[in-house]
Amino acid sequence: MLKAGASESIFDAVNRQLSRHGYFVRGGQMVDASIAQAPKQSMSKEGKAPPLMKKR
Repeated sequence: MLKAGASESIFDAVNRQLSRHGYFVRGGQMVDASIAQAPKQSMSKEGKAPPLMKKR
C-alpha cells in the first residue's frame, strides 16, 4: 500500500467520512484500543453485582 501510494488516499477518504459526521482528526494523536481481560463478576443472592471497592 505504501509503495503504491494508496495509504494517503485511504486516509483522506476516511477523514472525509469522519468530517461529514462531525469528527475531526488531528495529526500526531494515538489511541490505545487494547482489550484487557477482567475477572468474571458474579451476582449476589439479591441479584445485584457486588460493589467494586469497599469503603473504609
